[in-house]
Amino acid sequence: MNNATLFFPFEEEDDLYDLYEERLFEDKQFFLNRAILPSLFEKRMEKMLKREEAFRTLTDSEFPDVKSSTIDFPASNSLLEAYSYFESEKAKLFQAIFSAKNNPKVVQLIRNLIELFTQYSAYLELADTFDIKDVLLSKDPEPVTFSMAVHSFEKAGGQTIEDLQQLTFDGKETILNEAKRLSLWRKKELKNGSL
Repeated sequence: MNNATLFFPFEEEDDLYDLYEERLFEDKQFFLNRAILPSLFEKRMEKMLKREEAFRTLTDSEFPDVKSSTIDFPASNSLLEAYSYFESEKAKLFQAIFSAKNNPKVVQLIRNLIELFTQYSAYLELADTFDIKDVLLSKDPEPVTFSMAVHSFEKAGGQTIEDLQQLTFDGKETILNEAKRLSLWRKKELKNGSL
């Protein structure tokens, strides 16, 4: 019991179930309002699972059963198709995260989100010949601007990231900056062992 209060602190007058929901909401907001950074997310998820265990001990309730699922990113040679699939699946995952009722479910969904992002980032990974200095990993591109750039890229005849250097189109810099960010992200996460 004493160990449980370390991970799930509360005051005598607190309703544990209300407190659980408040903390779960805060955790969801943490994930939904940040760029995907697996090493940062993993620390938060570990804390959530410890809090879940403590809550279950304090309330003498069973640990929720969560079915695992995987992300199966479709094979595609088109950046537009990959981007469209990513955005569609990300929106579904965000909705599921927002609706989730317990920590283990949120953790499972966040792991799916990280896997989705990892697979998507492979479509935009650049060769080492590009200068990737001064890139903020924690800043996602503005969605509308990036979407417009991807559509311009496709209209200009672009399919894959390899076509990027040869084409001229509106939004080229936007895609190039995101490709740099994701390339650096993949390098960093691979080095940290998060991928």
